[in-house]
Amino acid sequence: MRADHTAWGRVRKVLRAGFPGRDLDPRTRRPRYKYPTNNIKTTKYTPATFLPVNLLFQFKRFYNIYFLCAAIFVCAEPSLSPVTEIMPLTLVLTITAIKDALEDYRRHQQDRRSNSLECTLVRQGTLIPIKSKDIRPGDVLKICKNDKIPADVVLFASSMDEGACFVETSELDGETNLKRKCALSLTSDFTRLDQISLLTGKITTEMPNERLARLDGRIKLRYNGGRPKSDEVAPVTMTNVALRGSWLKNTEWVYGVVLYAGVDTKMMRNLKNTGLKFSTMETKLNRMIIAIFIFNAVLLVCSMCFAYVGEYSETLRAPTAWYTTEEGPEFVSSSSDARIFVGQLMNFYVVYTFVIPISVFISVEMCRVVQALWMIWDEEMRSYNEGPLSQAELEEIAMHVRNSNLNEDLGAVEYIFSDKTGTLTRNVMKLSKWHIGGRTFHELQQPGSLGQRMRDPSISDEEYDLLMAFCRNIAVCHAVLPCEDSKTGELLYEAQSPDESALLEALRDNGVVLKAKTKDSVTVEIFGLITETYRVLKVLEFTSDRKCMSVIIDTPQGIQLFCKGADNVILARSDSVENDPLQMRQLDSTVRRFSIAGLRTLMLAWRPLSPEEYRIFDEKYSKAECHIGDGEDGTEDREELIRVACETIEGRLRLLGCTAIEDRLQDQVPETIEYLMDADIKIWLLTGDKQETAINIGISSRLISPAMKILVLNVKVERDCRLVLEYFIEKIKEQKDRYALVVNGESLAFVLGNEIFEEMFLRIGTNCHSVICCRVTPLQKALVVKLVRKKLHKVTLAIGDGANDISMIQAAHVGVGIEGMEGAQAARSSDFSFKQFKNLKRLLTIHGRYSYLRMSKIIFFSFYKSICLITVQFWFGFMNAWSGGALYDDNFLTLWNMVFTALLPIATACFEKDVEEESIGKYPKLYKAVKDGLYWNTLTMAGWGIASFWHSGALFGSIYASVTHGIVNGDSIALDTSMLSFYAGSLVLITVTLKMLMMISNWTLPIFLALGISMAGYMVVFIGLEVVGLLESGVFAALHSMPFYYLGLLVIPIGCLLPDYTIAFYRRQYMPSDAQIIQEDQRLAKMKVKQQAAMAAGSSKDKNGKNVRDDLEDQETMMEMGTRLSRRSQRGEEEYSQESDEEEEEDPDVEEEAKREEGGFGTRELKA
Repeated sequence: MRADHTAWGRVRKVLRAGFPGRDLDPRTRRPRYKYPTNNIKTTKYTPATFLPVNLLFQFKRFYNIYFLCAAIFVCAEPSLSPVTEIMPLTLVLTITAIKDALEDYRRHQQDRRSNSLECTLVRQGTLIPIKSKDIRPGDVLKICKNDKIPADVVLFASSMDEGACFVETSELDGETNLKRKCALSLTSDFTRLDQISLLTGKITTEMPNERLARLDGRIKLRYNGGRPKSDEVAPVTMTNVALRGSWLKNTEWVYGVVLYAGVDTKMMRNLKNTGLKFSTMETKLNRMIIAIFIFNAVLLVCSMCFAYVGEYSETLRAPTAWYTTEEGPEFVSSSSDARIFVGQLMNFYVVYTFVIPISVFISVEMCRVVQALWMIWDEEMRSYNEGPLSQAELEEIAMHVRNSNLNEDLGAVEYIFSDKTGTLTRNVMKLSKWHIGGRTFHELQQPGSLGQRMRDPSISDEEYDLLMAFCRNIAVCHAVLPCEDSKTGELLYEAQSPDESALLEALRDNGVVLKAKTKDSVTVEIFGLITETYRVLKVLEFTSDRKCMSVIIDTPQGIQLFCKGADNVILARSDSVENDPLQMRQLDSTVRRFSIAGLRTLMLAWRPLSPEEYRIFDEKYSKAECHIGDGEDGTEDREELIRVACETIEGRLRLLGCTAIEDRLQDQVPETIEYLMDADIKIWLLTGDKQETAINIGISSRLISPAMKILVLNVKVERDCRLVLEYFIEKIKEQKDRYALVVNGESLAFVLGNEIFEEMFLRIGTNCHSVICCRVTPLQKALVVKLVRKKLHKVTLAIGDGANDISMIQAAHVGVGIEGMEGAQAARSSDFSFKQFKNLKRLLTIHGRYSYLRMSKIIFFSFYKSICLITVQFWFGFMNAWSGGALYDDNFLTLWNMVFTALLPIATACFEKDVEEESIGKYPKLYKAVKDGLYWNTLTMAGWGIASFWHSGALFGSIYASVTHGIVNGDSIALDTSMLSFYAGSLVLITVTLKMLMMISNWTLPIFLALGISMAGYMVVFIGLEVVGLLESGVFAALHSMPFYYLGLLVIPIGCLLPDYTIAFYRRQYMPSDAQIIQEDQRLAKMKVKQQAAMAAGSSKDKNGKNVRDDLEDQETMMEMGTRLSRRSQRGEEEYSQESDEEEEEDPDVEEEAKREEGGFGTRELKA
């Protein structure tokens, strides 16, 4: 039976169709789109829903449900005090709830400020004040200078000529330069309030989306005053729209109609969560938690089995004292076996919950916050904008940390994907050369050489016309806004692209000055004598697909089209008849030569248009602009129609020449890349530049060394791509040379999406020392990052500075943004951001390495201490007949994770260092060791697990052996259960604390304070518990009057840790890591400084009578050996052996000194 034929089906059909009187679209008979108000609500909670909703979110975490069950069980079957389970869970939930409440309150304050913004509504010829939250789509607003635009508004008119206005969009894309917007051509003349009030119409546009750079729509207007005519249609594009969050600048007022409001605005659409990133260590932590849950289940099952079997087995039954009997009514069980079974299960469940350290989650988050603060406070991570010293202090740029969850991944990065322009280079453009008509003008070496040539009396008319057309192309084909500096009166050029402003500034220095630009005209001054104004007919804007820009202007010589763009695009559209083939080849060769020199090139061309050609194009282009496709693919249809229309007019071009712009590398880029590659990090350069430019930048940045052989994948058909990839695989199998792979975007398109090609590409790329992908699109950048991340399962980092790098940054494990000249979009989308590429070295090798080291230690210790604690409890089950009774005091269990073992690991995770920062800067392989698993590997995990089982067994055996025959003090007071609990807890606490101290390499004051507070707090807490009556009175004093107590505290922890110390000593002495060798070098260096100070003070003997000078000579010899062996790790085995032979020939005492120092750290080599 069909669902619609059932009663419920008919109800659903009515609900879908709408009730009678419901607002339906007469064409589709579906409910109309419900337009939201402009009220913004980004909060998650209300005062009424905060508690239940927040608890619901928190109990989605499995471990919280686990501890909740324990809290319920301890209340149902109170083998322990309910406080032991309820208090830690309550503390964790409360801290998380407070954090969530503060974050939500800040969002509420921002919403309230945004919704209460005062606006001006136009209604029936009057201006009405209105709150921003009450605005609806279709409302006409008046926005004044320096006002914040409250919604996405289609501009009707402005106070400036031709309906132009300027907006600042720093809140949207981080760019502070002003952007020009234009009112609709149909309404730009309606500057009076009464005229605006008579407008009626309908706007048809795409559904609300997050695209900031594109809008497809059309408007149908009617004006009761007679013009425009009824139902006159005009396109609506982003040029006509001012977005919510932008500010109106340099314009007195504008009128506009609200297009999108509230959650439909593009700003709010861009606030959606793009997916929270989590570190790879968090995945490892989750796996450890799963393993601990399994271990917990094993303990639980074993305990239940032992308890059940113990009822029938003499072996597992606890020994009974001679004075105990099982006679009498009190021994007759009134409960059923099921009730007893469930009760025991609850008891064991409650006791064993402490094997999972609930505090580890809070500790990890606290340490991440502190580590993020170290990054922000690091002076060496700060940069200063270029300028006078007095201004530099005000323009200091600190590092930003937007996702501290990824701190540890910074220490495990294996692949770096980098943009070029603005990331490796300064993005401060200077015009280097012009090439026009076969002549090259060197602008940097001879400023103004182009203008001098144009003013040369001997110049021919033909050459002058060519040079003038070249200058006219640069002067009109751009998106630059000329403006005047209010302080100096100097003419400035506001541009989103630094290339365009560099071209116009160089043109100005040669005497051709862009004076003014409006929507419909461009004014150019030539040598201060002639002023020409051109009427702009059409602007064909640059897109990443077309890779060119064109402007059609009306000149006295007729209609002309000027075009500039990538050389391959312009050459493909050039006219082979109108252009001399020899000059075309020469121009192509010149562009290639400029690219090899690392310069950014643009090719310029033009063509005349007849009025008929322009009319046909205008009709086609206008039709494409007003087109809105049906469905989700409508925007793509419109963009494709515009592209096709542009290509019809951008053909048969006449070449003018090319420009070459210099963009220098940032400070220390080559040194940074070289260091990171020495640290065994693979660096892939992903850029949109030409192949020759990319290779040149790779060489100058040391991404490609002179000894490398370059493999170039540049094919036109898919079949050739396979053949070339197979050839490259055969080449790298030989392993005779070091290779660098260069791939262009066209070839990369064949690789991406083809699994066979992807495998071949990765096989080649992983065996090359560096990879450069040139002429790639933003989408291809992201696909390459995802390919490496998915196929190789390596930790990836992407770094870039522009909006075209956002997809790449978000695709990588770690995204880093450069706060450069292209706005802050990339920085805002990143996890970490700073000013200069050189900061990446310190971010990874210092902060990332330390974060990885610290987080590894705190996680391992947290699980070790809990396993050790509870496994002792498990062994105790053999002595208490598996009754589920706890060995430890309830208060001790409650405070174990929250107080006694909390401060020391947190302090260690905030201040621990295995080696000093200077040593990491000298030895890149130290980063490689951590990345390869020095502090987190299977062997280390197994070592911690074995240590926890050994310590628990040794502790329980020692406790049992020391108290099995009974102990009394001088007052004949016997050791009771309270004393035994305190005794056992003290031994476990001291043992795990000493184990933690064995891990510490960098002793600082906070670590000493944490240790002192933890130990003193343990004593103070139990004394206080006696005072308030929560602990039996006299226990503390009685236990501390027993000599065995002090002997046990001294001997038992040392005995437990003796194997740990022995193994650690053996490994450090005979199998040291690179970090341990450098630690010894640092210790020897400090000794040398002290001894030199003692010698300078005139002391020849130390306090033990040893000759200081002889000891100093020994230490110097050891330091010399350490230095030579360090050089060995950097230069390689072969070079070092040659150098050693030469040095031994020069100094015959070296061998004797080496023998004398054999066995010490000075004779060891860095294994890395």
